[in-house]
Order: sequence, then structure tokens, then C-alpha cells
Amino acid sequence: MKNITLTVIFLTQYLVIFGQTPINDPHWQLIWEDQFNSFDNTKWRKVNNCDHGGEPQLYLSQNVTTANGNLVITLRREEYSCPTNALINVWECGSCNQGMKHYTSGMVLSQVSEQVKYGYIEAMIKLPYGAGYWPAFWTWVGTPNYEEIDIFEMIAGTSDVCNQTLFHNQNVMTSNMHNCNGCIPGNFFCTSNYMTSLISDYTQWHKYAVEWSPSKIIWYVDDYPYRVEENDNKFDPTNIIFNFALNNHDNNAFPLGFAYGGLKLGQSSEMLVNYVKYYKLANSANSCNEIPSSCSYNFATHTNTVKKSITFGNNTCPVTVPSDHPYYFRASEGIQINGDFTVPLGSEIYMDVNPCY
Repeated sequence: MKNITLTVIFLTQYLVIFGQTPINDPHWQLIWEDQFNSFDNTKWRKVNNCDHGGEPQLYLSQNVTTANGNLVITLRREEYSCPTNALINVWECGSCNQGMKHYTSGMVLSQVSEQVKYGYIEAMIKLPYGAGYWPAFWTWVGTPNYEEIDIFEMIAGTSDVCNQTLFHNQNVMTSNMHNCNGCIPGNFFCTSNYMTSLISDYTQWHKYAVEWSPSKIIWYVDDYPYRVEENDNKFDPTNIIFNFALNNHDNNAFPLGFAYGGLKLGQSSEMLVNYVKYYKLANSANSCNEIPSSCSYNFATHTNTVKKSITFGNNTCPVTVPSDHPYYFRASEGIQINGDFTVPLGSEIYMDVNPCY
């Protein structure tokens, strides 16, 4: 049975990535969600009168609305002057340069940062594609560590990003883990793991998600894992952010008033978010101290909470996984398989080791 045991261990390590999402893994517990039937000011804050990072657009609260069950973030080609009394004493509004702006757009930040620390963040999104468009779905927390996880950035066009000249069309997604870690705030864009991935046409509806734990971060598109990384320094409560920017990293020296996306004066383009959900792993009062261990694991009493550790069998006791339904196991310190361990045809088992949080 040794060969079977080794095969099962390899198989479960492979399948665990596919079993992480809430649609498959009952360990996930929904904490909060927004279906965007209306704009909820208790959950979201609109950014207003903001030049963010020298980008061409000005963020205005009126460019964020809800319609037909969607959050709508609108990029407009219009002439707009930044008010002289604009509030700029918050992190995302480091400046509001006076003078005429040629584009306005929208940005929203979640208001529940005390709850968003680790877990699974998911949104259903439909994006526009046009030269210089830069819609994004990300998380951010400022001082002291300036932690950022980019679930996606769609940087359409020919761009020079992190010393890479790349052409991005509607089938290219970028992701990143920015880590300041002692750097000067604002100068940490390329200090971590910038990565591009080929995906299906993002001008259609897709589900984008990230699983964030103390040990690792996994990116998903339509429940498929596109990227797995060790957590490099993302340990603080954070905000969830949606915004529609214009790309100020493009190689081309765009003239003043350049029509990004081919937009003419008075025209607009929209980023749509159908829903956003935030999950955490289910833990009972003492589950992270539980150490289930017996000669023959009792699958009938298994609960989908994260355990401290789990041991299957011993050197004289075989364990066979039942085929009545899929079984999911998560432990914070380890899952150990001793002796003969069999997953018969028709049985399913998923395992993951991750710190309790």
C-alpha cells in the first residue's frame, strides 16, 4: 500500500488548491456581502476630488452609482476643475492640483476594515477595454506597513511597468503584492511580486477572488487558481477597493486631453461590480486546539472547522475514505497520515495546512 499512500498524498496536495473556494469548501463562512441593489454608505466610502498618484483622472463621488443591481464606476471624458477647497488630507488624496482636468472617474473603499483581516474576498466584475484604461480590484492599509494586495489590475495598452514593456489586451491580468517594509511610502510599487496572467476576455462577467492567510495568498479567476505566493508581509486589517484609473505608466507621451480608450468629449466608459463577498474560515470555540487522532478516523463525526492537527490511522490500522460525500480537512499545524490510507474510486478528500486566524 505504500505506493497508494504516496499517490494519495500527492493528489491531495494538488487538489487542495481546487478545493479552497467557498463554492467547494464548507469551511468558509460568509461574514458580509453587498449585492449593490443600492449604495450602502455604512459599507463604502466614495473618494471625492482626488488626484491619485499623478494619474490623469480626477476621482469624483458622483462617478460612483448603483444601477440594475451593480456598482457602476464611470470614467468620463469631460472638462472639470479641481475645487480650491478640496479635502486632501486622507491617504488616497495626496494632491488635488488646480487647473482643468480632462477625465473624471470613481473609487470606493470599504468601511469595514476592522473585519477584513485574512479570509476570502470575491467579486463578480465586468470591465471595459480601451487604450490606457486601468481598472483595479485591490486591498490597502496605510501606516505603519503600507500593505497592498492587487487582486487584479488591467493595464490596457503598451505599458512600462516595473521595468517591463508589455502589451496588455483584454486577455491579460496583472496581480501584485506590494510590500513597503521600511521603504519610503509611495515608492514601493515594484518592490514585490508583479505578475501577468492570461485569462479569458475580461469585458465579460468573471469572478475574481483572493484567499489571504498568514502564510499564503492565492489568486482565483472563476474559481480557478492562477497564482500562489507566500505571504510576504500582509498581516493588518485592510480596506477593499474598486477604482477605474487611467494609466500614467504608458510609454507614449500622451498629449493634453488625449482620448484614452478613444473617448471623445462627453463620452464615458463603465466598470461594473455585481457583488462582493467576504468569507472567513469557520472555527469553533476550541477547534484550533482540537487534535483528532484515532486508529480509524471517524468520518461520521467530522466537522468543517479548522483543527490544530489531524492524524489518520497508525502503522497497524488502515483508513479508508468513505464515498458518501467529499471530505474537507484543514489544520493549523499539520495533517499526518500513518500506515495504509486509501481513497477508493468515487471518494474525494481535500486537505490544507494553514495557521488559525
